[in-house]
Formats: sequence, C-alpha cells, structure tokens
Amino acid sequence: MDNTKHKVSYRQLMLIFIIGFLAAALGAIPYEAREAGQASWLAPAVSFVIMLIPLLLMNNISSHFKGRGLANIIREVFGRYIGVIILVAFTLWFIAVASLYLRGYAEKVVGTVLPGVSVHTLIIPMAVLCAAILSRGLVRFARLNELFFWFIIAAFFLMTVFAIISGAKLTNLLPVGTADALPVLRSSVTVTGIGGFIILIYFLIDKVKPEEHTRGKLLGSYGAAMGAAVLIAAVTVGTLGRFSAGRLTYPYFTVLKSVAFLKPFDSFEALLLSLWIIADFVAVTVFAYMAMGVLGQITNHKSQITNTDTNKKYVLPIILVAVIYAASILLWRSKTSLDTFFRIAVTVNFIIAIAVPVVIFAVGKLRRLL
Repeated sequence: MDNTKHKVSYRQLMLIFIIGFLAAALGAIPYEAREAGQASWLAPAVSFVIMLIPLLLMNNISSHFKGRGLANIIREVFGRYIGVIILVAFTLWFIAVASLYLRGYAEKVVGTVLPGVSVHTLIIPMAVLCAAILSRGLVRFARLNELFFWFIIAAFFLMTVFAIISGAKLTNLLPVGTADALPVLRSSVTVTGIGGFIILIYFLIDKVKPEEHTRGKLLGSYGAAMGAAVLIAAVTVGTLGRFSAGRLTYPYFTVLKSVAFLKPFDSFEALLLSLWIIADFVAVTVFAYMAMGVLGQITNHKSQITNTDTNKKYVLPIILVAVIYAASILLWRSKTSLDTFFRIAVTVNFIIAIAVPVVIFAVGKLRRLL
C-alpha cells in the first residue's frame, strides 16, 4: 500500500522548481542582456512557447507511468543496460550542477559583501546544512521550501516594485523590432536552459502523492517562473540599460543599491543576498536529492531519500555532499571557469529539457509502452 505520509504534493514539488529557477535566473541577467539587449525581457516568453510541447509530453509520460519517477521510466523505456548508462550520466550531471550552485553561492558572497574571505569558509557550512537536510527526507525539505517560497516571493515583488518606482525607464526596453527576433531567440536558450530544470525535477515525481489534472499546474508553474524572469530582466535592463546590465556581474543587486529612497536602509541589500543564498541552498539540495534518487535506481535498492536505516540514511548524504564539495573546489577554481561552465550547463540543460520528453515519448511509442 502506498504510504503518502512520506510523499510531497505536486504543488510543493513545483514550488521547489520555482525557487531553484530564481536562484539561477538572477545570475543569468548579464548573459541575457548581452545576447538580446533591450529586448531581453521577451526571452522568457519565447522560452514558454519553446517548452510548451516538451512539458505536455512530459505530463503525458508521467500520467502513463503513474507513481514512477523519471529514472524508473528511463530504465523501462530504454532497457536495463542503456538505461543504467543514461542514469549514470544524469547522476554525474546532477553532481556537477550542484557543485556549480555551491561554488557560485560562495563567489557571490565574496564578490558582494565579504571580499577577501576564503570560499571554503562559506562553502563548508552550506554543505553541512545540505547533508543534514538530505538525511531528514524530502517531505521536510519540501515543507521548509514552502516557508522559504512565500517569504522570497513577497520580498522579490516588493523589491521589484521599489525598483520600478525608483528608476526603471521604458525607453531602455523599447522599441523592439524584427531585428531583435534572432537575439531574443538566442537569449531564450539561456532562459530555457535554466527553466529546463522543470523536466529534471520529474526524477522526484515518484515521491509525489497521486494527483489528477497536473497539466495545468505544470504549465502554470513554468508560466509563473517565466513571468518572474520577465520582471527580473525588465527591471534590471530598464533601470541600468542594456550595456551596464550586460557588463555587471550582479546587475540586479546593483539595481537595488540604486533605489534612492532605500539608501538609508543598508539591510535591504543584505536581504536580497540572504534570499539569493536561500534559493541557492534549495537548488543545491534538490540536485543532490535527484542524484540520490537516481543512485537508488541504478543499484536497484530503495531510494535513500526515504530509507529509515540509520547508517544508509546518513552515510550516503554525507558521501554525496562530500563529492559535491570536492567538485566545487577542484572543478571551479575561478570566476572565469564558473562562467564558462554556466554557459555549457544552460546549453546542455536546454537540449535535455527538449530531448528527454521527445525521445522518451518516441521510443515509448515505438516499443508500445505508451
């Protein structure tokens, strides 16, 4: 009998997606501004159109394989051996992306408020916290994220409204013409590469309580994330202009510093950084959870996410987080290497987000599994 006590709701899973998306979306503004200039705020809308079919296919696949995660579906559709190869590749990818978020968070803090501080001093506490949350289970993490969500969203929209009132200019966003079509399309690859995380989160769908009519929630969640991305890009480029937004490392942070009537309140900038760190923590943790779940499928054992055996419950999270920590130190030795891998990561995620639902659907149809 299915024990729903150890499962989360579909809504909670989508909230995890939105917070994880915001963590990367705030840092992606310079890339979007350089690619699409004053029209960069249109890229999320294009991304929604691009992802419409993959999202519908993913919903169809998930509805057919009820109660089964994407890792299990991949093994079913592609067979045991090819499936395991694919899952090993996904595990390594999740570890690499988690390490990117972990190191990126440290570089962000050093680059804004704590210059000169060793990244090890910042990475280790988050890694320890991540391991602790992993050992507590997905249900508790989802509840914690739900608390984070409302606080982050409320603060985000409050800060956005203040920024619009203070200095956003429509002339920095318009006019937009046919000449902007190709740059916007290129910029949408970045946005879709970040938003494609919504496909990957289906590796956790077997930890979700059975629900009907998830298609509207799936499209609504992606639409909400893209709406937030439109606001972020519009406010940043509208306030700073395309050139400054493209040159600065953290332009949204600069936007808040430029809000005239908030200058007496220095803690407002600290609030943004705190919220951003929380979003990074959510992203690191959920990618670690997905890696744990896939490892469970590869070894044909019960996922460690809900394993009640004390040794397995704590040992695997510690080992996995240690690997992520080592990768964050050894792979990304500079801001340049982080930026380079970010460009690679969004391109790979763009391909994954489109290819995974399409290929699984096509192969499943050929093998009469769908």
